[in-house]
Amino acid sequence: MNEERSRPDAEAVTQRVGGVPRWVVWTIFGMMGWLFMYADRAVLSPVLRAIGADFQVGPAALGLIPTSFFLAYTVLQIPVGWWADRTHPGYLLVAGFLGFGLFTALSGAVSAYPALLATQVLAGATQATYYPTQYAITTRLVPLRWRTVGTSLVNAGQGIGIAVGFALAGRLAQTAGSWRLPFVLLGVLTVLAGLALWWPAVRWGSRPAAGAVPRRAGRLDVRRVGPLFAVNFTSLFGFFFMLSWFPYYLESQLGVDPGTAGRDSALMPLVSVPAAIAFARWADRLGQRRRLLRGLLGAAAVSLALVPLFGRTAALAAVLAGVYGVVGKLTADPLVAAEAAAASPPEHYGWLFGWLNFSGMAASVVAPLVAGFLAAATGTLAAGFWLSAALLGVGAGVLSWRDRRAEEAQTGGLAG
Repeated sequence: MNEERSRPDAEAVTQRVGGVPRWVVWTIFGMMGWLFMYADRAVLSPVLRAIGADFQVGPAALGLIPTSFFLAYTVLQIPVGWWADRTHPGYLLVAGFLGFGLFTALSGAVSAYPALLATQVLAGATQATYYPTQYAITTRLVPLRWRTVGTSLVNAGQGIGIAVGFALAGRLAQTAGSWRLPFVLLGVLTVLAGLALWWPAVRWGSRPAAGAVPRRAGRLDVRRVGPLFAVNFTSLFGFFFMLSWFPYYLESQLGVDPGTAGRDSALMPLVSVPAAIAFARWADRLGQRRRLLRGLLGAAAVSLALVPLFGRTAALAAVLAGVYGVVGKLTADPLVAAEAAAASPPEHYGWLFGWLNFSGMAASVVAPLVAGFLAAATGTLAAGFWLSAALLGVGAGVLSWRDRRAEEAQTGGLAG
């Protein structure tokens, strides 16, 4: 291993907190952060029908609620990433986290549909600070040989959070007879989690001083990262379609109650947690991240396409969604992040991850709204499943094309 890679790894391994490597402690805090972030995001889906009934709006207007959140979140990714590279990312992370909890709680207190859109825009804007800052800190702290696994451990909070949000929102809404309580409860808990994040984020999250991290030769490898931006878009389109509409699909088209819809929807993110860690460790050991990523994208496309064809009961639909959980976005994410980090100098991680998340979250802006319009036009969500599957196939094709071009260039270079 060359000096450029071994020096940061050696420092990351030797720095400990109570005998535990510092990077392991940080992954636990990072996991907790994603847990609350995604629980708060997921709380909307199981109560969409109740919101529609309360405010007397249809599928297209309901699709605009998550779209408004993700539009604010997405637009701010690049400026936040730029800012994170020029300031203390830990302070930025915590401030945004606290604001996100506050506006999530306020979403449960509004009395009109436009006010709900406004609080969701503000919640999305404040949550925008987390991805670029958290992944910049994580990539700097985790040793290279554990990078994909470390990222998958942090990402595990996403799957757990979605399961908590789905199950808790559906059950609370059914028990309390109101969609508002889940927003208020999770918003308050998120503020408390933000206060807990203060110590590690501020202490370990400072931007490295000039010369503290060995600089890599050259600049960001755009040819290597560019296809990953496209892959991220296609992967997240399917994911946010499922996150926004799968509980609604179970309720409206398969006739289950909100509590059961939340419980069955929780299977998808829960099974993704061990799958993501196992695939990440496999990728780190074999060094085959891109090949594994191609396979995951293809399998995810097939699993989504099968839901409207064979998911004729809630149990079958949940099983097929669980298959998607094993091979879908939450499993692919650590591979994409690790591959992108390998093509960037450490001092530009915030900027890199801002752009990477922007490319993916652009899908979150259009997926709920497009699916809502398709459902309104066709009377079924089947078209949303098939569109998501087709885009995943496109993502796999883009990655395969780029890898083939890279192999041809390498072969040509050696032959010459």
